[in-house]
Amino acid sequence: MGTGLQNIEVLRFDEGSPPPLWSGTSNSFTSLARRTAVASSEVINVEIPVKAGDIIGILGAAGDASLLRNSYGNGPYNSSIFGHSVTFNRMGMQYNIVTTQAQNIWSQASGSIGRVELFYKKSNND
Repeated sequence: MGTGLQNIEVLRFDEGSPPPLWSGTSNSFTSLARRTAVASSEVINVEIPVKAGDIIGILGAAGDASLLRNSYGNGPYNSSIFGHSVTFNRMGMQYNIVTTQAQNIWSQASGSIGRVELFYKKSNND
């Protein structure tokens, strides 16, 4: 949102298990990429192989540790990637992403979801 610093963490949940509904939490995931304090003018490049059935979570916020801002849309949000249906759901944690790595992740069946812009490409192995 705006021109604040970008902060992201990308997670893959173990064995295709989504995080539990709030107020439950999970730490059954692997952090695939974490970037903080990246200029808003930069694209954050990460190479993350994703297979059918993987559940990927993306945490993100703009700003610094003292003031984080997000832009929100309505969830769940249905889309597609290379013709495959995907659904984006609300997921989060109760910590500041700038100062704390992902932990105690929860989900909600509905509600606002943070907007992020993603670019993806098909690998040569597909």
